[in-house]
Amino acid sequence: MAPDSRAEPSPFPSTLWSQILSVGDPGSPEYRLRMDELIRRYWKPVYHTIRSGWTKAEEEARDLTQEFFVEILDGQLVGAADPSRGSFRHYLRGALRHFLLNVRRAERAEKRGGALHRLSLDFEGAGATLEPADTREDPEARFDRAWAYQLMSEATAELQGRLSSGGRATDWAFFKAYDLPAGARPSCRELGEKYSVPEHQVRRTLEAVRQELRAILLERVRAYVRDEAELYRELDELF
Repeated sequence: MAPDSRAEPSPFPSTLWSQILSVGDPGSPEYRLRMDELIRRYWKPVYHTIRSGWTKAEEEARDLTQEFFVEILDGQLVGAADPSRGSFRHYLRGALRHFLLNVRRAERAEKRGGALHRLSLDFEGAGATLEPADTREDPEARFDRAWAYQLMSEATAELQGRLSSGGRATDWAFFKAYDLPAGARPSCRELGEKYSVPEHQVRRTLEAVRQELRAILLERVRAYVRDEAELYRELDELF
């Protein structure tokens, strides 16, 4: 008998976010370990939003970013993590808004000034990509844009590393020139002439590299959503 072609689809893999939600207890070492990993991956959009979206000075933004994530790790904001409300990005965005609306700088100054536990966050590296403050823009929209920028930047860097280490430097050159042009975009015909390959090969290569980038993005987003439907909803919202 032929095998049944209607096989059950493979289950959506366990993710960092789904594991955090299943643990629930902020005092659990498992909760802190997984939450810490997500924070270290995705803290930059929070810092960028505090700096540019809420127009905070640099030092204050650094202190507030540290304090916000310490409260997240300590479970002080975990009550807002309603599984029905979506991804870790949605949770973090809402928790940040709640946190900043309730900040009282004078009341917290002493705590931020000394005894606060510090996380290892590279603020110097994060500041290079800050946008000018714009009070007309919704801080949550700025947060989403910073989140998308970080995802795409890290995915593109990973893609470059994979292609370079795999002996596919020309594939990266095609992609960088055509999809990430610093100036005028060359045509596929011009790229083919430059590298002495047929135009159709350039097009096939570009499509293959884009598929690899999409796969990397899927894996990065998959870490902070709960299921397949949420995964594609997240990609639609961000990109």
